[in-house]
Amino acid sequence: TLQECAAREVLEETGITIAVGECVYVFDLIERDEAGGIHFHFVVVDFAALYVEGEAKGADDADEAGWFSPDELVHLPVSQNTQKALYSLGFLT
Repeated sequence: TLQECAAREVLEETGITIAVGECVYVFDLIERDEAGGIHFHFVVVDFAALYVEGEAKGADDADEAGWFSPDELVHLPVSQNTQKALYSLGFLT
């Protein structure tokens, strides 16, 4: 399932075990080549989740992983889509 996939990816990429909840945000991420053609097309599905156990650490996709407050996110390179998801859930104002 998508929920099992999300839990597996979070564990593989961060060392964190989560209990996956409902889908909260979905968006397309399309990267185009110099001619305007589609180079990559990702469909990103975000789920609500609860922390179960594990120590946050970086893996293939990131050098580091950690826990951050909404105020700390202002100082980090967070994608616009992630910001939109956090705003829509009421985590950012």
